[in-house]
Amino acid sequence: VRRDVRIWSDHGEHQQTLLYTPITATTTLPTLLAVYPGKADTWENVSIPLAAQGYTVLAIGPEYTMDFEGDIADLKRMVMLLRSGTIPFADGSRLSLVAGSYSSFHVLRLLRDDVGFRSAILLGPISDLFDMRKRYEVDGLVPPFGLDQALIALGYPNVETQRYATYSARFHGRSDLPPILLMHSNNDEIVPSAQSRVFVKAFERLNVITAAYFFVGMAHY
Repeated sequence: VRRDVRIWSDHGEHQQTLLYTPITATTTLPTLLAVYPGKADTWENVSIPLAAQGYTVLAIGPEYTMDFEGDIADLKRMVMLLRSGTIPFADGSRLSLVAGSYSSFHVLRLLRDDVGFRSAILLGPISDLFDMRKRYEVDGLVPPFGLDQALIALGYPNVETQRYATYSARFHGRSDLPPILLMHSNNDEIVPSAQSRVFVKAFERLNVITAAYFFVGMAHY
């Protein structure tokens, strides 16, 4: 079952937010806050199978604006509603995060302020913006969907060093993080798998429970 959810942000009504539950749901279920790298309805082929496995899935896709703090504030509002029992069939005490690619920025930034989740699942995450900018400037990487313009909008890393560092999760590990699962293709042509390998090493040193799966035969999308 898919429901439209309307959550108001500080700047007006929130962007598209969809709630998925199994058709047999009669009580609260373990819940996934799925923060997708694109509009929520374009990722329905992920949300529906997850719901079919017995989860409540609250899906959102932040726009490519690089307004991370505004997006994080909206996500915190969603988390508050989930934990308060406001969202139908959602068990806020059994809440995990799902993200990938661009939206990994949001989840990894959220975890710096709130570690009260059961787990986080990240696909092809970005953990080092300095490295991504280098690949754009030096190696000729041109990411799809206008993300090269988003990199440009961040400014030069030697000038906007704090901004780049703030959203480079590899520098913000903490020992009380929930378990983190990373999945990354060795053939990823947009976000190199090295981003996840560096992330895992940095967080394992803090005794954060991490599991990483690196696979072949698939690309970023």
